[in-house]
Amino acid sequence: AKVRAMVPVHDPEDGGVRLVFDGLEEGVAPGQACVLYDPADPDRLLGGGFIQTTTAVV
Repeated sequence: AKVRAMVPVHDPEDGGVRLVFDGLEEGVAPGQACVLYDPADPDRLLGGGFIQTTTAVV
């Protein structure tokens, strides 16, 4: 399964990125990779990193 979210790409000032999903996503945990692809060209890798923390919002 793939978890996808559409967010604007920006240059983080603090070396990190905050990713917010539109809806509930299960199974997202610290230590997992977060990889961002171009929605117009799914073969083009835009960037990525590792998830540091997660917060459940209900």
